[in-house]
Amino acid sequence: MNDRFTLKGGTLVERLESAVNLKMGGVWSRLSKASGVPQSNLQKIRDGSSPTLKTIQKICNGLGIHIEWLVDGRNNPDDDRSLDGVPDNHSKILINTDIKASAGYGFINEDDNWDEIIVHNNWFLEVAKTRPSENHRIVGVRGYSMDSIYKDGDLILIDISVQSFIGSGIYIFKLDENTLIKKIKQRLDGTIEVISANDEYSDYVLESSEQIKFKYLAKVMCAWKYEFT
Repeated sequence: MNDRFTLKGGTLVERLESAVNLKMGGVWSRLSKASGVPQSNLQKIRDGSSPTLKTIQKICNGLGIHIEWLVDGRNNPDDDRSLDGVPDNHSKILINTDIKASAGYGFINEDDNWDEIIVHNNWFLEVAKTRPSENHRIVGVRGYSMDSIYKDGDLILIDISVQSFIGSGIYIFKLDENTLIKKIKQRLDGTIEVISANDEYSDYVLESSEQIKFKYLAKVMCAWKYEFT
């Protein structure tokens, strides 16, 4: 394999340029056509702008390379896809950054449009401490009540199969007409303690009589962050 393409160090832009040189003969318009990413957006990335996760996946699909190699130089760049379009030892995860599960107020709607990203199973296990599942989703965070853990605009990995309490942790839940992200503890007396991670927001306790308005929607697994350099 071309040594330039197996480059593990350097920056995202250097890896991207290496891949375009090898895969597209250095012609960026070919990448634009193959990926559906406008040339103007590709130029912004080359100039130092941080791409979105959705754009990164489109670029990787167009080049036929692994997303984790482009992001941080991990694993082999070549993307040998199986018949279902997913490389061996990889999985598809649904993502919608337009959906904002709120650390203030927000919503999750399964009818919204979801995109797919392809992740390496071992890399996912390292980041999320669990193996990829069809129940996993990546959504955005909005608000500041969990600011010491999740920042406004962060991506989080959630498990939508968790629709009941399985131990203290951070959950997405519906309360009245609001969908929230908070740390949840269930007390021995049956009450639910709802905890923020920002001293400017008050914690509160839901009595048993108030829990008819409360419904678990998902459990937060981890924050999903990329650092583009």
